[in-house]
Amino acid sequence: MTDQTTPPPADRATLRDRIAAALAEADGWVWIDDEAKGRSSMWRSFQHRADAVLAVLPAPLDLAAVLRAEAERIVEHCPDHGCVEPATDVCHCEIADRLRRMADETPAAECSCAVLRTGPGRHLPECPNQPAAGARQDGA
Repeated sequence: MTDQTTPPPADRATLRDRIAAALAEADGWVWIDDEAKGRSSMWRSFQHRADAVLAVLPAPLDLAAVLRAEAERIVEHCPDHGCVEPATDVCHCEIADRLRRMADETPAAECSCAVLRTGPGRHLPECPNQPAAGARQDGA
């Protein structure tokens, strides 16, 4: 079972290489091909720097799980669902339903966009959770 607080190893390796490539490009390094890059001590140096960057990044948040948990908490305090606390005399299940819809629309935890913190609904071009071309993003 994969720990939800860190990206799966394959995604982490991909992210490491993307960071290393960005660092190398920023320093003006270009390799003839991947084989030459793989043999390069400079490439390994950029990978080590990328490891340092990854070590200080916060763990990705599973936003969908947080939204679903809050929706359940709201329903638990709903008078229409058996809660008898005097302070809960209004049903907020509509808000819980909205939170569940938001959770369904949230990228999966392994989405590299979540790791890079591009923000809800914003994906990197190579992200598998990228909306289809022409898809509406306004919820209508």
